[in-house]
Amino acid sequence: MKGKISRKTGRALGVVLLVAAMAGQARAANIDVELDDRVIAAGETTALKVKISDAAEIRPVSIPSVQGLEITYAGMSRSIEIVNWKKSMSSVFTFHITGFRTGTYTVPPFVFETDGRRASTRKLSLTVSKSGPARPTRPGSSVFPDSEGPASVRSLAELSGRAAYCGEPLVMRYYILSSGGRYKVEGIEKPPEARGFVVKEQEEEQEDGVVALDGAEYSRRHLVTYILIPTVSGRQTVEGGSCIISVQESGSFFPFARQRRLVFESKDIDVRDIPVAGAPGGFNGLVGEFTIAADCSRDPVPVYGEKAVTVTVSGRGNLLTMGKPEISGGAGKVRTISEEGESSIRLTSRGVEGDRKFIFTAIPEEKGEINLGSFYLVFFNPRTGKFETARTGDISLTATGDGKSATRMDFEDETRGPDFNPLLIGGIIALLAVMIVLVVLWERRRYSIVGAGGRDAGQKEEPESPALIDYRKEMFAAMQKDDSEGFLRSTERALSSLEKEQKPENAEALRKCREKIYASRFGGGALTRDDIEEIYKAVARIIG
Repeated sequence: MKGKISRKTGRALGVVLLVAAMAGQARAANIDVELDDRVIAAGETTALKVKISDAAEIRPVSIPSVQGLEITYAGMSRSIEIVNWKKSMSSVFTFHITGFRTGTYTVPPFVFETDGRRASTRKLSLTVSKSGPARPTRPGSSVFPDSEGPASVRSLAELSGRAAYCGEPLVMRYYILSSGGRYKVEGIEKPPEARGFVVKEQEEEQEDGVVALDGAEYSRRHLVTYILIPTVSGRQTVEGGSCIISVQESGSFFPFARQRRLVFESKDIDVRDIPVAGAPGGFNGLVGEFTIAADCSRDPVPVYGEKAVTVTVSGRGNLLTMGKPEISGGAGKVRTISEEGESSIRLTSRGVEGDRKFIFTAIPEEKGEINLGSFYLVFFNPRTGKFETARTGDISLTATGDGKSATRMDFEDETRGPDFNPLLIGGIIALLAVMIVLVVLWERRRYSIVGAGGRDAGQKEEPESPALIDYRKEMFAAMQKDDSEGFLRSTERALSSLEKEQKPENAEALRKCREKIYASRFGGGALTRDDIEEIYKAVARIIG
């Protein structure tokens, strides 16, 4: 009897355990994962979907992070399925994965909590290629469709070259390629990140066209153009930027636009140093191929009058941040004032081309024929690998008058005296006296500072070149006035004189000064106060 009871009890317990096991299996959620595309191009986005069935409560625990990829949550949808009169509910979580760099990546598991239990997806492999696979698009497919078809919009970045000298501009153009669907560009989210480059956005009009890529045809739309000017040598990487577009989804009862990100491919550039050792005097880091011309009327000008000379620099290269031409070979008393004129810059298949105008105003200080000299520009030609000089012919002008134009007020004829106000004349004389006193005091203070900072009191002075002394004084005066342009002019003259001496002990210090100046010239910005003081101390230490 006891045996029968034990057997019945054992059977009942077994049934209970079996039912409990089946109930436990029924409560266990099913989780699956799929990737729309296993191969995408750099800058493209694919969808990863996680499907979870037979779970009442679902909560994402962790979203993996992979360097080189961007994984973002896109949304969730629910569906009800009835199979063999049994109802089941599924939840689909969608994530967008964007590839930034080429390579093969392993996407780690996504972890969810389902009805109090942990569940993980399996690992997936994703390949990001340089240009992506050929994907023929079905008619009527949307720009960024779901798993029924591949994406039909992609980004394209074109660079005018993969190697350049420091200061040689490169052109980068961003395009959007589309093989179907409707989209709207919302704007640039992030420009290219280029450390060691000066990046300038350049307006450029381009017509839409058609391009064949990876066996498929795309309509090409120009988005934006950037000019990159390298300032640091070596292998440099320009990180691709991104833009935001709105995509009109198809196949939905309520069509709506969804914002998506397009990431542009990164580019590697080999930047070479300019051979500074062979640079002639007057070279300030300009790179390209240029010609120069000067235009000046032949009409005479009175003494202390103004004569405008238009100097036009034309060619291909760094027209954006180039400095003004220099003048040499002049004879006669004349002052010149310069300013920038109109510029015309265009982008071609060869790079940056155009014209830059500079207006030089000549003010003669004596009567007669005066030779202004010639205008010239020193540049490094990347095509020939040599330094070249573009030069105009000598510019001359005729100054008329008797030399009294600088002081006279108004003369109508020889017999009439000048119109003047005694109070006005007295005020001018008093003002001139005050200015003279201030200038004398300032000069005494400036020379005392230079003398105190140049040497120790007990140190014996060594003979110095008068030109170097003047350059050092000009550098100091410009530094005190925060005149970075004047400081650069004086420093470049001092460096040219010191480099001609070719003293090995000074070579390293001179090279560092040159690099700082070139970085400023290429970038088109002023030197910082710290840079100016550092350059001045280095040059003053060498001069003495």
